[in-house]
Amino acid sequence: MPVVDDDLIVYGVRLLIPKSLRRETLECLHDGHQGIDRTKRRVRQTVYWPKIDRDIENMVSSCIKCRPPLQNQRNEPLWQEDIPSSVFESVSTDYFHVIGRTYLVYIDRLSGWPCVSSCQGIASAANLIRSLRAIFSDTGVPALLKTDGGPQFASSALRRFFLSRWGVEHRITSPYHPKANGHAEASVKIIKKLIMTTAKNGNLDTDEFARGMLELRNTPRADGRSPAQVLFGYPLRSCFPTHRRSFAKDWQKKAEECVVKAEYLRSQAKQRYNSTRRPLSHLKMIKPQDFGTAQVLLSALSPGEIIS
Repeated sequence: MPVVDDDLIVYGVRLLIPKSLRRETLECLHDGHQGIDRTKRRVRQTVYWPKIDRDIENMVSSCIKCRPPLQNQRNEPLWQEDIPSSVFESVSTDYFHVIGRTYLVYIDRLSGWPCVSSCQGIASAANLIRSLRAIFSDTGVPALLKTDGGPQFASSALRRFFLSRWGVEHRITSPYHPKANGHAEASVKIIKKLIMTTAKNGNLDTDEFARGMLELRNTPRADGRSPAQVLFGYPLRSCFPTHRRSFAKDWQKKAEECVVKAEYLRSQAKQRYNSTRRPLSHLKMIKPQDFGTAQVLLSALSPGEIIS
């Protein structure tokens, strides 16, 4: 039931937007150029008007800038680890290329808080160390850093000297299997789209990109919490119209429910993924001395066998 609060009409904690301001509100809401579901989750924290979900669907589907980056849906890899106990305890990082530039994305596994920086010059190990040093000083030193094992991440300068000096465990996944570092890959897709739609010529120093990043960090995930809420305990003020009650800590009373929901979603994802997967057969070990000649050895090999 709508009520009047400080001369403003509110629907719960959400501002009731009049017709004359709805177009402008939708444009502001779409600063992050996010998909329909993420936009709906964001709007449920802030504003309301009748049939707002339909208006969001029409807005996102008709956005010209959003059309080129759209991709067909595909099955995401299952990669479940223990949930970190604190923010920026476990992080993922990766390089990606878009609009002729190279960028580094760095994301916290617990909150989902993303950081992105543009590489000046080539993406060398020295530039990577410089970027990580700046991020560590802002967000803290992680206990675990996951990368895909690319040349910069596998360098001795990074692993033996920089990370060991800072006390960071470095876990490498296969550089030829992007799904193994799925947490970073999922973030790369979102950041790539944001850069392509808001950063002209790949320049991140713009109001449009900064506002888009702010909306990404304020958008709730499927469990009901946004990265900002997990990290700071409240959503961040942005250019999007928001009533003061949206910044109340009432959501923290339901934090335990969010944790339970997140664990439920993880288990459901694992169940769905495993429903169509079967374990591979074990590799058979064949010793070369068991065969007389190399020709016999090669002809004896079958799929699933390997020479030891």
